[in-house]
Amino acid sequence: MENELVVSGENGVKYKIKVIDIFTVDEYPEKEYIAYTFEEPVDAEHIKAYISILKETETDFSLLGISDKAEWDIVQQEFNDLISAE
Repeated sequence: MENELVVSGENGVKYKIKVIDIFTVDEYPEKEYIAYTFEEPVDAEHIKAYISILKETETDFSLLGISDKAEWDIVQQEFNDLISAE
C-alpha cells in the first residue's frame, strides 16, 4: 500500500504522509496502527519509517503516539513480521 494521506498530529498540525501499511494487532483489537514515512533517507537503500495509532473521525485522521513500552514492542514486532512477509 502506498497512498498519501493528510493527518493531524497530536499538536493539531496537518502533515502529508506516505502510508506504508495500516494494520491491527491481536493484543489491542480496538486500535488501528499506521506505518508511514516522510521519505527521509536513512542511507542509499532505506527510508525512515514511523508507526502511530491511527484515529479516524468523520472528517479527519489523527496520529497518536504509542507511549506504553509493552504495546510498542508488540506493534513493532507485528510491523516487522508484515515487512518480512512481503
